[in-house]
Amino acid sequence: EDKLKRRITTICAEYMQDPSNVDELILSVNELTATPDFGTKFVQINCDRIIDCKDDERAAVNSVLAILVQKEKLTSSDVKAGMMDLIEFIDSFVWDAPKAFDYLGDMLATTIQVKAVDVNWICEQAAKTKASSEENPGKIMQSLATAMKNIMGADEARSILDASASAIEGLIGPDKLASIKA
Repeated sequence: EDKLKRRITTICAEYMQDPSNVDELILSVNELTATPDFGTKFVQINCDRIIDCKDDERAAVNSVLAILVQKEKLTSSDVKAGMMDLIEFIDSFVWDAPKAFDYLGDMLATTIQVKAVDVNWICEQAAKTKASSEENPGKIMQSLATAMKNIMGADEARSILDASASAIEGLIGPDKLASIKA
């Protein structure tokens, strides 16, 4: 497990040094695909990293996840299983990382963009966070909407959010829905 974590961290670091070398990234990942539950573990380890790494590393992690989904090295199931704990326990990271919700929003927006997750699934996961605070789902959806606007542009973000408006409204109510779409 520790060896896998070190290798995954190294893969992302190597990608940061030369983001244009996607072939090397794929070769490195191919070495790990025999590991049981490789995809889920890859996502989980990187979810843990995004909370306390530097901004450039965080951007690289999100890029790596997007590339690996696009190249079919990570499945939607891998991404969903790997992200569940980060979403469910996001508020526990805020003490050490005040921008934890923003980091989650960026990762979620990136994975939406490559169609690994969708807004309805995010709403289902965000509902679980009500157990620790009623405000968590609203914070998650606000961070997601902001990240989507930054990553995809306002029009595409609004279109995606509109397509899942009933799920979002069911989670956070009509007033908060209106405010995140603004």
